[in-house]
Amino acid sequence: MENKLIEVMSIVFDVPLDAINENTSPDNLEKWDSLSQLQLIIAIEDTFSIKLEDKDIEKFSDFKSIKQIINKKIDK
Repeated sequence: MENKLIEVMSIVFDVPLDAINENTSPDNLEKWDSLSQLQLIIAIEDTFSIKLEDKDIEKFSDFKSIKQIINKKIDK
């Protein structure tokens, strides 16, 4: 799952795969803005066949938090 998330984020933010890691966040990735955040949400929902709620999206602060949210959704 982690590799797939890296791939999704790499595509959405138009950066190399190695630019995405546990610490990737809007603070250190210039291309992570409000529009790309929306694109990321849609891409994650489509890729992982999950539905993200507002409370989930509010917790999107970095790669690690997104990964945790996806894992919780997949485990349900």
